[in-house]
Amino acid sequence: MTERSTSGATAIADHGTAAAAVSALLDPTGRVVWAGRTLVQTIGHHHTLVGKQFSELLCEKNTPQAQQIDLVIRQAAQDTAIHATIDSTALGRVRLDIEPMPTNTGAALHVTIEQAGPANEQDPNDESLRYALAAQSANDGLWDWDLVKDVIHYSSRWAKMVGLDPAELTTSPDEWFNRIASSDLHQLHADVAMHTAGATKQLRCEQRIKHVDGEYRWVLCRGKAVFDDQNNAIRLAGSLTDITEMKHAEDKLRQAALHDRLTGLPNRRMLTDHLHRAVQKSADGPKHQSALLFLDFDRFKLINDSMGHDVGDLFLITIAKRLRESIRKTDMAARLGGDEFVIHLDPAESLKEVTDFATALQETLSAPYNLDGRHVTSSASIGIAMCDGAYEKPEDLLRNADTAMYHAKTTGKAKHVVFDQEMHNAAVRRLEMETALTKAVDARQFVLHYQPIINLHSRQIEGFEALARWQHPEHGLLEPEDFIPVAEETGAIVSLGWQLAEMAAEQLKTWRDEYPHLTELTVCMNVARRQLVMPDWSSNLRELIERIQIDPAMFQFEITETTIVSDADVITPVLQQMRDIGVKLGMDDFGTGQSSLSCLDDFPIDVLKIDRAFVHNIDRERSFPAIINAIVGLAHNLGMKVVAEGVEMNEQVALLQALDCDACQGYFFARPMSPEETTQFLNEHPDGVLYITPAEA
Repeated sequence: MTERSTSGATAIADHGTAAAAVSALLDPTGRVVWAGRTLVQTIGHHHTLVGKQFSELLCEKNTPQAQQIDLVIRQAAQDTAIHATIDSTALGRVRLDIEPMPTNTGAALHVTIEQAGPANEQDPNDESLRYALAAQSANDGLWDWDLVKDVIHYSSRWAKMVGLDPAELTTSPDEWFNRIASSDLHQLHADVAMHTAGATKQLRCEQRIKHVDGEYRWVLCRGKAVFDDQNNAIRLAGSLTDITEMKHAEDKLRQAALHDRLTGLPNRRMLTDHLHRAVQKSADGPKHQSALLFLDFDRFKLINDSMGHDVGDLFLITIAKRLRESIRKTDMAARLGGDEFVIHLDPAESLKEVTDFATALQETLSAPYNLDGRHVTSSASIGIAMCDGAYEKPEDLLRNADTAMYHAKTTGKAKHVVFDQEMHNAAVRRLEMETALTKAVDARQFVLHYQPIINLHSRQIEGFEALARWQHPEHGLLEPEDFIPVAEETGAIVSLGWQLAEMAAEQLKTWRDEYPHLTELTVCMNVARRQLVMPDWSSNLRELIERIQIDPAMFQFEITETTIVSDADVITPVLQQMRDIGVKLGMDDFGTGQSSLSCLDDFPIDVLKIDRAFVHNIDRERSFPAIINAIVGLAHNLGMKVVAEGVEMNEQVALLQALDCDACQGYFFARPMSPEETTQFLNEHPDGVLYITPAEA
């Protein structure tokens, strides 16, 4: 380095070689989170140091020396103490001692700085050793221990550090040792013994020392021994530095490393450490059984999206408060992220005790929340896994509780489910399904089968519903319920949906060319929410129709009632764009969701498809014919057609005709057929009319 400031180097030299006060606390990236007083006096004001990159305090930015310091810090952050000599622009040639925090959390690094070179090389028998070794700024207390006479000389500053007048001090070691916290005294004696035996080059330890006001202060003790000709330690001299502020900074870093910033609850890292101990303890027998509850809140996304992230954060904070109030001192509540929380019940004497707790907890969590004057309600789905000696790793316990929570959520929400092994097996199969599904889309293993839709009054074939099938190379032809839910959750439905839409459009084009006299022949197919919210959905749909050259009015897309109603603000504009293209729109599974008949006019819908549950029980439930009659009447008034699904018997056909339903589909007419079978079906009915009812065919 060509330029070197000597003022900083002189400042360090003036403080002697024991540089405990010339220190800083860094985060793992090398930024200063606390600076010792001497470093502040040497380099700058405290507020100008905190938050800066440590290397930039010593060297110019982006110089080789700064890069060397950053490299040393990165190495130390890997839980390795590093000692290096650096040429510093600010302080000259210095020695850096960088050590991870004693807790080994990896949350902080402690750095001390000493001047390097000949100035540090002193004769240990020099009479001025007590000052050459321990002389610090006026903020540090000095001590010099005559090991032969067993007396210690304390500086005035040392006395003031413990709140005494210097005249009150004796030269007894008890003045020091009797003030040390009992849990720290043994370590001090051990460190002194090691150093005076020649096992360490320098004495260095931390301890709590009692002030006359009754409070304990953290101090860093550093010193060096002097040996006689027989290599016996005869003197030990050094300093005490008040590091209470640094310890507070350590505590904040440790708190940040192990606790959730928003709620203050333990985070995943702390929970995992806690569960490690629980798993080990459970191996000792049934007396050490505990339970893990995995919580997911059913309406958090809706609250967050509709009311804003500030209200969402307040919701999470309130949840954390309720969890704290619901558990015992021996239990732990933690936040994993988002709206996922965990409770570890320890001990848990029985499964009934745990499920009773879960029931009471769900009642507590379902009570209304007052979020800045807004009252909202929510519920939690809870998965339970018993820690009963069957686990070796906490990750497995957490995974199983999560798996049980997923089952609770998929079976209706606001429930709790206890994990069993079949759930894990199902989860493994599901993961395998996700992997295979992605490959299957790329390999184009999916096909469409077609089920005819029949006009109830003319028996004319109006069209076909295109239904996806997976031609699995090992398991044969798989039904939609085997893979569509997984495709929707993973997002594979987007690419799969486009493949199927292209197949359906091409098949429609083929049939319209081959059977031009069937002027009303349409193809309808389902479309998922994930497809609709893609930003290029409408433009891609228009391009597909123009490329294949089909009449858009002959192409119908069906969206479930639940999808439309639960996300109306997002879905309705997309439906309007599709309507503008010219395609027909149907509301599928009508009657299973939460919409009312009065809101149908709010959506751009052409066709209502009555859910098969109503059709299946039309002759058994007295209210169902009346419900279907009301649906048909209103739909017709709004200009919509009504199609009934799941028709299997002639009696159902007769009732639907009497109720003025427009069309129907089901096994009574035909099961879903391959494209070849469907073409044969059309050939068997060249005029498009079913003259016979193939109920038993």
